[in-house]
Formats: sequence, structure tokens, C-alpha cells
Amino acid sequence: MEDVYVANTISGDLCVFAKVGDEVKIYLPRDHYEKFHRIGLDEWRRMAASYSAPNDLGLYDEVVNAAWQGAGPQNAIVKSSAQKLRTRIGTYHPRIWRGTFDPRRMHCYNAVDARSVYGSEYIRTNIAASSLFDQMQYLSRYIEPSAANMQAFGNRIRELLILTCTEVEAGWRAVLDQNSVTPKDRYTTGDYFRVAEPLRLLDEFRGHGLRARIFKFLVLSSKRPRRHVARRPGAVPITHPTPGHVRSAALKVHFRGVKPASLDPGLVGPT
Repeated sequence: MEDVYVANTISGDLCVFAKVGDEVKIYLPRDHYEKFHRIGLDEWRRMAASYSAPNDLGLYDEVVNAAWQGAGPQNAIVKSSAQKLRTRIGTYHPRIWRGTFDPRRMHCYNAVDARSVYGSEYIRTNIAASSLFDQMQYLSRYIEPSAANMQAFGNRIRELLILTCTEVEAGWRAVLDQNSVTPKDRYTTGDYFRVAEPLRLLDEFRGHGLRARIFKFLVLSSKRPRRHVARRPGAVPITHPTPGHVRSAALKVHFRGVKPASLDPGLVGPT
């Protein structure tokens, strides 16, 4: 099997396809009638020759175009959404959710039934996250989460930020415990950096401003591990501000920290 792609259909469902030999195999997990499709590359080339110009065939490689044809009009693939998978087929990391979530849909794709696999752990982590989000909502009753108020700071925001950082660290620790041959009693920032690739954290924090600083801190921490994660004032989400740095506990910093908490691997997917 060569490169594997993941894409969305026009209805927002997940689609996975790959070139296998001289054909392209397509998997549509949400299609209740026919989940598996295939199309030979020779067949696709004959069809492609019949399409009149102008068309978008030249914008995508042969595998993507063939999958688009093979999936059919009922499950038409949005070719611009196609991406090559970076994770090898069959790779599995316990406590890292690999489904797709869309709040507009009642049922989303979930390759692993987290509730049945993790049981009470799944319930507890969702309760912890729900509690955190409830407190964030409560805070918003007093401080309107608008651009003008992003520099607001105070002890209540600081306390909530510390809780957020703790939840993120707990999730990362759970991933390390579940994926290590010999779990440790205490982890360093170098250990936590190991979860960056499977959790796509480097993609999440790469960029400008605060995200770029977090990215830089993650990379530097991998080279100069620190025993206690919660030591560097003002850095989020892997550290929290000390009492003497309450100004660093600004509302915008808290919102930046809550997002990783919502992606906490301990949550193993949405409820």
C-alpha cells in the first residue's frame, strides 16, 4: 500500500483512500450501504480522457482524481480537502482519540469506542473537562470575552489558569503512562515533548505571538528538560503564573490554555 489519503465528502463525512497496486481503494465509514469502493487506474485514465477542458484534474494527483471518480456522486469527495496521512496505517496510541468531530452532526466518525474501552476513566475525564468549561463560562458572566478585555487579569483568572494547566498536564501524563513500557513517577518537559508529534501539538502551536512562544518553549524543553513542568511564569499551557506574576494571568492567556484542555487526550474524544 502506498500513500494513504484522508478527505471530506461534500456532506462533511470522512473518506479514506489509497493506491493499492494498479487500483485505488476507497473507504467511506459513514456509508451504510456500501462502505468500500474501488476503481482501477486504467479505468480512471479512460474516464479522464473524456472530460472536456477546462477542468480541475490538473490541480490534483492521479490518486485523488481517481478516488473522486470512484466514490461517485452520492459521496463526492472534496478534492481540495485531501491530505496524505502522516501516521502509518495500523498505528495506535492508547488514550489518543483519532475520530472526527463536528458539533453540527449527531453522529461523527469514531474509530475507537472510547466509552467502552476506557469506561469510568472516560466518564471522569469528561466530567473534569465539563467542570473546567463551566468555570470558564461563569467567568464570562463578569468579564465579557471580547478583544477589548483580553488583557484583563486577576487572581480568579490565575486560579482557573492553574487548573487548566493541571488538566492539560494530567492528560499528557496519561498518554505517557499508557504508551510507555516503564512509566515514570515524575516526568520532565523532555518527556512531555514526546507527545507533541502524535497529538499534533507542534502544528497547533506553530505560528505567531503566544502560539509561537509555546512552540519555541516546547522545542527548547525537549533539549533542556526541566523536572517540574509548572515553574516558568506566564507560559501556557505547560506552566502557570506564580502569585508574583499575576499580570501574566490575562484572560487571553487563559483562553489560549483552555483550547489544549479541550483537546486533552485524557478525554479520548467528545461526549
